[in-house]
Amino acid sequence: MKIIRSKPGKNPTRHGIVLRGLKPTYREVLKKYEFIKDLCKDDPFVNLLFSLIDRENLYKNKSKYFIDPTDGEVKDRKVLQEEIKIVHWKCSYCECDIKSKMDNFSTKNFTCKNCYKAYVKDEKKISQLVLENSVEFTEHCKKLINKDRKTFLKYIQHK
Repeated sequence: MKIIRSKPGKNPTRHGIVLRGLKPTYREVLKKYEFIKDLCKDDPFVNLLFSLIDRENLYKNKSKYFIDPTDGEVKDRKVLQEEIKIVHWKCSYCECDIKSKMDNFSTKNFTCKNCYKAYVKDEKKISQLVLENSVEFTEHCKKLINKDRKTFLKYIQHK
């Protein structure tokens, strides 16, 4: 990261570092800790400080809990990320309800356990039913993602 330096004046600065273009957490640290003023003249020190801030934020965010928008429950980040990937879908053969993952395009993802054992497990060729179902699934996932994107954009425009 390139550190831009300037004297106080036109651009807001802290310890000689221009605040514009810095992450909010970097700005907070520079404003909060006056005792690092003399050390901030050294670019390697500032880069090390910023990388420590990034690492700390990375670990903080991993342990956070979030509200699941689908059911309103508070869940761990990893659990929520896995649950968000799951989409309710139908088996390619018997059309019973199954849970498919958005990031999995194997034949097992588009069939129930019984149909997988009966039709797919030992076959080397993929059935046309599975191929068509996977294309439908991809289109369905695109629609879901676009719907979520539009909802998010509406949310941030009203904030």
